[in-house]
Amino acid sequence: MAAVQSVLAFAVCVLMITELILAKKDYYDILGVPRGATERHIKKAFHRLARKFHPDKNKSPDSEVRFREIAEGKQLNKAWASVS
Repeated sequence: MAAVQSVLAFAVCVLMITELILAKKDYYDILGVPRGATERHIKKAFHRLARKFHPDKNKSPDSEVRFREIAEGKQLNKAWASVS
């Protein structure tokens, strides 16, 4: 049973990585920070945009899509933190 769960978890990870590679989104651009931004600047930009585009706060039709892009951009912060 554990082997099946491991294989399934691995498959999900591969699919997520493939999606990120194929999407080729520029999360620096989405968050509005320069490429050399520090972890602090990335986090600050994420929180500012997340508040602005949260579907409960922003009733525009595309706010949910924009919020999801911003949430994906938070991965940039996690990647930055793991490198430094």
